[in-house]
Amino acid sequence: DLKQWLTDIIDENNLKAIIEELSRMKEIPQALTWVYPALSLYLTDYTFTGKNSEVFTSYFAQYKRQKITNRLDDDFLDTVTALATDGNRVYNALETRGAIVEKLNNGKNELYWIDALGVEFLGYIQMKARELGLSIRIKIGRAVLPTLTYLNRDFYDEWKCSKTTTKKLDGIKHNGEDEFNYEKQKAPIHLAEELKVIDRALEWAKDELLQSRTPCVVIASDHGASRLAVIRESENKWEMATMGQHSGRCCPTNEIDDKPTTATEEHGFWVLADYDRFKGGRRASVEVHGGASLEEVLVPIIEISLTSGVIELKNMTDIAWASFDEDPFIEIFSPAVIENMALRFNNRLYYSESTSKNMHKVVFDDFKRSGAYTAEVLDDDNLIGSISFKIEKRSGKTKASEEDEFFI
Repeated sequence: DLKQWLTDIIDENNLKAIIEELSRMKEIPQALTWVYPALSLYLTDYTFTGKNSEVFTSYFAQYKRQKITNRLDDDFLDTVTALATDGNRVYNALETRGAIVEKLNNGKNELYWIDALGVEFLGYIQMKARELGLSIRIKIGRAVLPTLTYLNRDFYDEWKCSKTTTKKLDGIKHNGEDEFNYEKQKAPIHLAEELKVIDRALEWAKDELLQSRTPCVVIASDHGASRLAVIRESENKWEMATMGQHSGRCCPTNEIDDKPTTATEEHGFWVLADYDRFKGGRRASVEVHGGASLEEVLVPIIEISLTSGVIELKNMTDIAWASFDEDPFIEIFSPAVIENMALRFNNRLYYSESTSKNMHKVVFDDFKRSGAYTAEVLDDDNLIGSISFKIEKRSGKTKASEEDEFFI
């Protein structure tokens, strides 16, 4: 059929042509799921947890779609600028990457440092981990500012056990001069190569685990990177004597007398948290880091182990009833013990309550719209399956009004 035929003929050049077409269209068609499955998986939203989780979830969902379609929406730029000002830098509430990695540095786990791996890839990693039979646990940390490798590699240097690194992802972002250079090629065709780097890293981790070389592989990163700061093509008013270090995303504090409103002072640098760059530096050709946008600062720390196998899930609730004073809920049965079940639905996570060893109750406390739905089921950060359910509203009366009528 057409779907299989297209899948068979797709090669590296075709994949890049698809990305070029998305850049031209400025939108993402549903057909992407089978024309270019890996790119569709890249768009999988990762649902953050903890403080500012809704901000992070929405931000990176929008960021990825704009990266693929090579556009920068005004509303999103307004959000970036607002988050760049003093008092609004939400990354400060996160634990440092170093503190998180230190807890995993037990002399047994193996470390894999992927230079320039940002949290934009977490939805993709979740989906690929399930395909490969890997169990993952994800934590989000913040990099040291400015987001430069020499300030963010101590976690690797201090690792006690076996460790390895790849700079291929960072190399794509820095050195794609001929094929990926934004001055010559506006479409983000480098994304095809980025996904291949992540595929190889996950396959390497699985091989290490299967050969019992380690009980756990920890993937960590020094910093992320920004494509949209390159697309922005905006210089601020400050001219740098040093020619604008690190593509203009930061500069020494002695270069200027007054701090830009969207910059923070760290380690002797003014570090830009918006999409501007200081004047005088060479423009980044593919992606950029050194600044303090969320995509540069937020980094993933991923614990990887082998999964125990396919988990059976069954919805035991025929209809989830909803009314004015009644939240719909479903009960899910699983023969396997699931410690931390959650449903990803309606752009948020709904956490379950264990009513018995194998039964989990999920209440939709903010959603009462009638209809048939499907939600993804997670155990911690592992996508373990999906569940279908129906929500229906009780006829006209609330429970309270029915009781009042009974006593008339």
